[in-house]
Amino acid sequence: MRTREPLYGLVYTQDTDLPKFGTDSLLLGDFCPPVRGNMADLGAGCGILSLLLLRKNPGQLRAVELDPAAATIAAENFANNGFAGRAFVTAGDLRCAEILPPVGSCELVVTNPPYFDPAAGTLSPDAARRAARAEECCTLGDICRAARRILRFRGRLCLCWRPDRAAELFAALAETGFAAKRLRTVHPRADREANLLLCEARSGAAPGLCVMPPLILAEADGTPTAEYRRIYEM
Repeated sequence: MRTREPLYGLVYTQDTDLPKFGTDSLLLGDFCPPVRGNMADLGAGCGILSLLLLRKNPGQLRAVELDPAAATIAAENFANNGFAGRAFVTAGDLRCAEILPPVGSCELVVTNPPYFDPAAGTLSPDAARRAARAEECCTLGDICRAARRILRFRGRLCLCWRPDRAAELFAALAETGFAAKRLRTVHPRADREANLLLCEARSGAAPGLCVMPPLILAEADGTPTAEYRRIYEM
């Protein structure tokens, strides 16, 4: 069943049979730096991250999504919010170079990738949710290679990842010609371990990592922090 709801002054359509966006998408959208050039969203789902980028940046965006049903909804979301003239979606496998944006054409690539190891736990019986959450259809390395192909020299890749797999993230970035430049950990509360990493890497850049102050989502009593309220525009 399709639902429509307001989001940051936009209207967002999603299908209850498909994976829903979570807090990680909204945090990643806020983490991405402003850019003026072309953008890409790899594994776009129904287009939530694409909408966040289009809302704050003037450039064109190309989204790639494996699930044709989700890609169709992403195209509707672009049209319904007035972005049809500068946002385009392709349904297909990001490992196929022919469906990606042209080589070196993007200033920013964003992705909320599947970041669970399929061998490390129980997977969802639903194929769409399993593909969105576990590295079955593509790996982090596949995404980094696709991003490296379409980014200009020193273009930016922004993504979220699991803290317990941080070593794999840095290895995949290094193997594909990226240098991690900004890193921020996300914590449910100040006294809790991080449950998410936000990372910006740059294509062909020299090493040099800025570790930002942690992002805390809730105070000790459970109320949202000021930064959480800013991000959610509460």
